[in-house]
Amino acid sequence: MQLLLDQGCTIQLRELNRWFPPLSAICASIQAETGYSGYVTAFVTPASAQGLDYHWDQYLGIVVQLKGSKTWELFAPKVDAPYRDHAMSTNLWQDEWVKQWQDAGPDQTVELTAGDVLMLPRGWVHNPHSRNATETSVHLTFVLKERVPLWIAERLIGGAIRDARFRAVIPPSQLGPDKMPATVEQVRSLMIDYLAELDVEEMSGVLWRAAQQETSHATL
Repeated sequence: MQLLLDQGCTIQLRELNRWFPPLSAICASIQAETGYSGYVTAFVTPASAQGLDYHWDQYLGIVVQLKGSKTWELFAPKVDAPYRDHAMSTNLWQDEWVKQWQDAGPDQTVELTAGDVLMLPRGWVHNPHSRNATETSVHLTFVLKERVPLWIAERLIGGAIRDARFRAVIPPSQLGPDKMPATVEQVRSLMIDYLAELDVEEMSGVLWRAAQQETSHATL
């Protein structure tokens, strides 16, 4: 478990599912049903305080309000896909964006009270706060790592290491700027042939088992 304190006095308790069995069971059930791995973070924000400042996440979040209330100012994605889908907002941040959001105002404002649930798609900018609250806010965010075509593509080609054709040495003479286009074309043709030979039914079973068992939530 990781405990973080941000500048707005919000306490974060990360990956609670690693040590709290009921939350671990919920995450396991979500993954069994959806194929999405994930984790749970708790957020505790005092009344009249700012939560985490403007940002977006590269994962789908399901926010469950447990106690008190919290205001969520929501803004449509600022960065075009696919960049926002695999990068944290801190990696692409431009300081002038905050003033633009403040001047324009939120696209949606949602007030969560105990028992409410908010589904927050990846890439949506949010500015959550308890500035209007009279008691401490506590909520859980279930973070779900959605599968994308690249996840399947990486696993389709991943087995190529067992194919001797992919382990043949490429001589230095084929890696120069004049020969590289032909080398790339040869390997691409080899990949096409390899993928055409795959047993789709067998691979489908392998992928479904992987979706239910893999717990990594590394950046896409």
